[in-house]
Amino acid sequence: MNTYDAIRRSISGKTVLHAKELHVSTSLLYKWQEPSTDFTDSGAFNPLDRIEKIIKTSLELNTAREDALAPVQFLADRFNCLLIPLPEQSPTLKNMHSQLAVLVKEFSHLMEGTARAMEDGRITAEELRAIDREAAHLHHHLGLFVQIAAGVTVK
Repeated sequence: MNTYDAIRRSISGKTVLHAKELHVSTSLLYKWQEPSTDFTDSGAFNPLDRIEKIIKTSLELNTAREDALAPVQFLADRFNCLLIPLPEQSPTLKNMHSQLAVLVKEFSHLMEGTARAMEDGRITAEELRAIDREAAHLHHHLGLFVQIAAGVTVK
């Protein structure tokens, strides 16, 4: 999917209403929904293009991947979604085995943290945040495992 396709899908034909909410012209919003590969296109560099450029530049400057992806993580958190970055390692049985071990360890951490929080019969806000962090780690490693498993060739 292209950035302009994503913008178009999100706006879903309600360009005028979105333009009012964003305090931009409807023509600009229409341009965000069109390709902008060169100066002959009618499209314009849209907010997703800008975020993509920020992330690419951060990665080129050797910013940690997790930090470079912070804008996407922010949006995922903001809209109650889960971001699972794809693995950078090649899908081999060895990598799959290693990731499975990490996955089991992360599940163990989640269970230990949850059990500890429930010992006194209630879960505080701080304990809930800790459980959420552990659950996010587990989801992340589960996603990595699934991606590696999907790429492993079975003989």
